[in-house]
Amino acid sequence: MAEQNETPTFSCTVVTPTRTVAKIDKVIDALFMATDGEFEVQPRHEPALVPLQIGLLKITTLQDGGGTHTNSLVICGGFLDMDGENATVFAYSAERGDEVDVQRAKEAEKRARERLEKTVDSEAHRHPSENDLDCVRAERALARALARQQLTALRAI
Repeated sequence: MAEQNETPTFSCTVVTPTRTVAKIDKVIDALFMATDGEFEVQPRHEPALVPLQIGLLKITTLQDGGGTHTNSLVICGGFLDMDGENATVFAYSAERGDEVDVQRAKEAEKRARERLEKTVDSEAHRHPSENDLDCVRAERALARALARQQLTALRAI
């Protein structure tokens, strides 16, 4: 717990079914992409369980000496569990900037856009529920590819 003169902070841990992606201490602000828009968490936030969508997680930390630094990760859906002093992200998948292959993300974006175009072009020949599923899959693939490219552009962790 912070002394009275210290800036309050919390910790943020990002886990997936297979690994811990990040454990970050001295967090003063975290911005998530919730299913209904941006969701910001600061120290002593009310307890919350928030569904997350594909997008960037931006975490601002307090550095020794008083400055701040912002780290970002790609989160591909999941949940945020905030208890006021600890934020835990249970993500379906997550990546740090050094794990993203930019060329592969660009190729994935191209494939997703092509699938979306084909889905729209062939609407008259498909069953609506089949078309909806193809669109959802292509839209998610596109969102992941764009988030990965955005992350690398930020020179994230």
